Amino acid sequence: MLEEEKSVGMKSGFEKEIEDLIETKSFFIDEWKAAYKSMEPEEIYNFLTNWATEIFSLKSEAKLDFLSKGIISNVLFKQLVERYPGTLISNNLKEKLIEKMEEKTSPLQKLTHKINGLLEEGKYKEIKDEISELFDSYENFIGNKEFLNDYIEKFMSELIEKYQDKEIELDILIFLTGSYLNFLKDKKCNPNHALFFMKLGSYFFEKKDKTMAKSCVLKSKQIYKELGFEKDQAKVDGILKNLQGKTPKLKKSKKNTKAKKKGKKSKRKKK
Repeated sequence: MLEEEKSVGMKSGFEKEIEDLIETKSFFIDEWKAAYKSMEPEEIYNFLTNWATEIFSLKSEAKLDFLSKGIISNVLFKQLVERYPGTLISNNLKEKLIEKMEEKTSPLQKLTHKINGLLEEGKYKEIKDEISELFDSYENFIGNKEFLNDYIEKFMSELIEKYQDKEIELDILIFLTGSYLNFLKDKKCNPNHALFFMKLGSYFFEKKDKTMAKSCVLKSKQIYKELGFEKDQAKVDGILKNLQGKTPKLKKSKKNTKAKKKGKKSKRKKK
């Protein structure tokens, strides 16, 4: 891992290509300095986008997807700004520029803003399209998927929590939750994931969607089982029985039967 990567805590899957480019291409650095010293985010973004395409072409002939482009641009910017910050810019201005570039290059940050806009406009189909494109890009991503897993996991969980609080159309939340469950099906999870899906299951149960509620609770049970948390798994089994309606129905049916029998006896006595 490069020293600069440690400072940004991020990988792109193109570390060697980025390193070679920075170390060997003097004209590349000259272009970078010109773009950076302009202090115009758009000019820097165009520079990064162009070189993200160049870097990607060294590793793949496939079409550059928005995840790869954004992640390469983001990492490339952070690598360069650590090495060649320029002398015409104050540290304060540098920090502001880094913040602006994060908004422009971080693909999931950009996607969050886009989805928020679509939500306000009530364009729910477009939200589904955007999430579908995200996971299509993930499948085709040729960089470091291990790093990307954490990135998407955080994005999806925050998105679902946010929209759950906003009480958006249930259909959209069901779609987001189903996409998230599908994404996690072959991933390692922790107790926080289990709690998240238990709460989400309760939410869907209150909304009268037992199918999605059960899916969430089953995921919670699976996580506890994989972690070896037997007591928690047993608790989830009890909740699943309630979701299936077994316990409540039995109690109600017994009371109703006794009431009916008493009614019949009293009628016979009157006769």
